[in-house]
This record gives sequence, C-alpha cells and structure tokens, in this order.
Amino acid sequence: MVLQSPTDDGVTTGSLALRWQSQPFVGSYQVEVYKNNDENFSTANRVLSATSKMPALSVVEPLPASPTPYVWRVRKVDGYGNVGAWSSRDGDVWSFRVRSKAPRLVSPADAVYIAPNAALFTWKPVPGASLYRYERRLAGSSSSSETINTPALAWAPSVYLSDGGREWRVSAIDTDGNVIGSSPWRTFKVDGTAPTVVKKFPASGGKPTTNVVATLSEAVRGVDSGTMKLFLKGRQHPVSAQVSWDGGSKKATLNPNNPLQAGKTYKVTLSNAIADPAGNNLAATSWEFRVRR
Repeated sequence: MVLQSPTDDGVTTGSLALRWQSQPFVGSYQVEVYKNNDENFSTANRVLSATSKMPALSVVEPLPASPTPYVWRVRKVDGYGNVGAWSSRDGDVWSFRVRSKAPRLVSPADAVYIAPNAALFTWKPVPGASLYRYERRLAGSSSSSETINTPALAWAPSVYLSDGGREWRVSAIDTDGNVIGSSPWRTFKVDGTAPTVVKKFPASGGKPTTNVVATLSEAVRGVDSGTMKLFLKGRQHPVSAQVSWDGGSKKATLNPNNPLQAGKTYKVTLSNAIADPAGNNLAATSWEFRVRR
C-alpha cells in the first residue's frame, strides 16, 4: 500500500489529514500513528488508532508539535474482516513531523514608538503550547537583553526602557520544554525625550531682512505658521510670514513677508503643539531680538 500525505519525513501542522492509495476489495482501512519515531510500533507510543471507509482520514484532535518524528501505517480490511499487510516502502516506515504555528504578535505593531515606562507586548495563543518565551534585544544585536517565560499571552517589562531601537519576538514552548514555533523579530522604538530648541537665530540682534531660524534637537512634526510666530513687541497679532520645516537640518524657518522695522524688538514663539514622531511635545519656547538700524 502506498502512503501519499503527509510525504515521508514531511512537515505538517497539528491539524492533520492522512491520505493513501486506494485498494481493491476493501471494506475499511485501519490507521495507526505513533510518537517518538517508534518504528517498532509499541502500544505505549501509539497516539492514534482509527478506522476509515475511505483512503483518507482527518485527525480531529491536533497532534502535539514535536521535534521527534511521528510514524504511521495503514492496512486494509476486506468485507470478511481479513486484514492485509501494514504499509511500508521497501521495508521503511513513513514518518512526518508536526510543527505548530509560531505565535502571532499582536502589539505593539512593527516599527512604532512606545513609551519607556508603559510597554505592553501581546500575542495570540498557539495550540500545544504550555509556555511562551518573550525575548527583547537591541536592534541588530545577536543577544537578548531580556528573556522571560510566561504562561500568559502578554508581558509588560518592569524596567524603564531607554531611548533607542529594539526588537522582540515570542516562542511557543511545549510541556517538554521544546520550542515548537518562534515568531519573526519585530522592531519598535523607544523615545521618552522631548525635543528642544538647541539654537536660535537671531539670538539677540537681526537685520530688517533677517529670517528667523530655530534649530531643534530632533525631527518633529507640526511646524507651521500656527505653531511658529513672530510678534512686534507689544502687538497681539503676529507678523505676516511664511514658515517652513527642513527635517534634514532640523530647522524651522520663519520668513517675514515684509522687512522688519529697524530699531524695534520682536518676539519669536514656538508652541507645544510641535512634537516628535513619538508624540513628545516641545516645551513652549520664546525669545526676543532687536532689529539693528
């Protein structure tokens, strides 16, 4: 008798469908599966004994994932109850391996920013897993900075994560301590540092044609004419101007539409609506400069 699926030494999931070549004059087929690569077919290792009228059998109860192969065999039973020989291929026993699906990571999503003190990692369950191994490492590192085994489907680090890129993954562990599936590494970024203004121009004195430039400590979003303004000191309405942001140089530039008044003092303001990609807001910042005559 020729076995067809799973292929010899093939890999399948715990939800298993066994198929073999049909035989003539068959009343039914007897099917057996054994764990621990037991080619002697000892009763102690038998995990399935079933009968099928068709040359196929769907295994309802998933087989536990295991690095050790399962072996299986089939024989026919005719209409009178006579049994045939067990299947083999040139005397060899057919085997297959069962691998469970790797845990599916849920959150945080790939490449997102998370808070340094509020990280929560979650994943989906895997059939046959008794524990899950959470690992975290610096981006690009080959060694883990945290490894935790937990029966839960979530892990929240108790340490304050410093700024920088990280990677994490989860492995499913069976009752014997074997890894039955590992997720791919997923990246995330930690940024708990708010942006700051590191350079102001003009710092104290400018010209009527001066453009105002604020250099920030990092890339931000939200720089526009509503968040960066220029006021003639004592006035409530801002000077008409064009505001632009250069992410490469990290510079916010305010270009007045008209020349500034010589001998007058102006005030620059940047609001806390400006924030970095992680959502850290710039502290509201302002400074004054005087236009030279």
